[in-house]
Amino acid sequence: MTHKIDQLNSFFNIESKTISISESNQEARVAHSRIRRTAAPLFLVLLFTQGCSTAGEHDDRTEEPPIVPMEYVVFQAQALTLDRMFDEGDPEEIFANTRSEEAEDYLHNRGVITAIDNELSVETEISAWDDGFGSMTEISSGFDDVLRDNEVTWCGDTKSGKDFVADYIDLYWESFDTFEEYKEDLSEYVDCNSEANI
Repeated sequence: MTHKIDQLNSFFNIESKTISISESNQEARVAHSRIRRTAAPLFLVLLFTQGCSTAGEHDDRTEEPPIVPMEYVVFQAQALTLDRMFDEGDPEEIFANTRSEEAEDYLHNRGVITAIDNELSVETEISAWDDGFGSMTEISSGFDDVLRDNEVTWCGDTKSGKDFVADYIDLYWESFDTFEEYKEDLSEYVDCNSEANI
């Protein structure tokens, strides 16, 4: 009899613990559910706030001005300088003074030098030049050779066309934000109306 009572007590103790554990699990599930219901709106608030903050930062950013390649400024200076040399002297004589026999061909073949009614002229719009493979290398080489071997005589001290262009780059590179501003300033420089020529 005593043995049966001990078995019953043992059974009720186990059941009591089971009920206690079940109640604890139930409470834990309820608490977890409450946390989830609370966390979900909080997450949405944080997400919305972050989105607004990011959008505001995007609106406040200012766009950087486009970068003007130095190569284009140099080409424009070379073209305007050679064009003025043609106005000041005889184009045929200018090429005769040039030691490189390829310089004229490079510039002519790439559309920098044009011949109209047997008269040579310089195309000063870079966009009109041939931009095919290797063209910029040939144009650069042609300009370097011609301007190195011919002089700027109309603006202050006589100097080679190559030095004349180099002086402009040294003085005015990074002075302007757009290519159009460089073109306008270069026109004044080549015509000897710039402060650098005074």
